[in-house]
Amino acid sequence: MQKDTNAILETLVCTVDSESCMKGVCSKCKTRGIVYEKNNRERIVPLRQWVRKSEVVEKGGKKIKISKNVPVTENHTIQEVIQIFENELMNFRTHLYNIQHQYKAYRQCIDGLTGTEVALHIDFSENYASKYHSEVQSHHFGSRNQVTLNTAVMYNYSTETQSIEVTSYSTVSSNQNHGPSAIWAHLHPILSEVKNKHPIVTTVHFFSDGPATQYKQKINFYLMANRFFENY
Repeated sequence: MQKDTNAILETLVCTVDSESCMKGVCSKCKTRGIVYEKNNRERIVPLRQWVRKSEVVEKGGKKIKISKNVPVTENHTIQEVIQIFENELMNFRTHLYNIQHQYKAYRQCIDGLTGTEVALHIDFSENYASKYHSEVQSHHFGSRNQVTLNTAVMYNYSTETQSIEVTSYSTVSSNQNHGPSAIWAHLHPILSEVKNKHPIVTTVHFFSDGPATQYKQKINFYLMANRFFENY
């Protein structure tokens, strides 16, 4: 049996580039499977997995419920481990195809930009602590102010050079809010510059990660549908 998941996939599907193959609905390869050894299927073995668990913590004098990923080791029979692996393998196949498809769509968008389009790749950086060039020791512990960085890379097609140009931005704020209102406060100077420097642009493609509390959520979609037309 292959130990590398990519090598395993190549034996199970016609091609990793096919959606029907990777999602298990291709008529030619959907019945393919991994051949396991039949010995010792009832033997107990340890299985270490990352699982999501909820716990209650105290923050600011209040108890809040949080979720986090933790490693857990459990004992299973080899047959149970095989079944768990088979279930996760199908999820992995779909996940891998989605990653490949998203990257291809991303490259097609960037490489195919016209003079009336720009693409913005945006992401919040980690929060940074500010410090003085010279400071007392007590200031080091808990007294430093933090700043939030929102980074952006803009791609646009230059009709002068007939090539894709890249411009990097970073906006800084003492407000640590990463919600929709903060996102548009960070984007405002960037979009204003796009409007001034590239007045013929009519389409902006946004690329971001997927935290539900930040970019990809209903309030942000509402602001995008309205703020864009009001200000830009």
